[in-house]
Amino acid sequence: MLNLPFDQLRLIGLNQTLLQRLPPAADDDHLLRVCAVHRETMHLHAGATQRSARLPPRLQRALADSGTSLAVGDWVLAAPDAHDAWWVRARVP
Repeated sequence: MLNLPFDQLRLIGLNQTLLQRLPPAADDDHLLRVCAVHRETMHLHAGATQRSARLPPRLQRALADSGTSLAVGDWVLAAPDAHDAWWVRARVP
């Protein structure tokens, strides 16, 4: 089930319209907002905390092929791997 602390995320812009656009989520996915983008990493905000994450090459290519990229203010689904490194899994349209 998607980790969705609605009250915290509402403070940084989450609304019902965005919730309706969420792509399918895995059990360990978290809905987070992009607050900084660097060359190989990005910072994601969870409403009360911030974490660093990486974008898998597959998703980076898919975004580039569609003529877009992640930017500050975007919403994403992300999850930690077995080593507690965070990875973006999907961009919320």
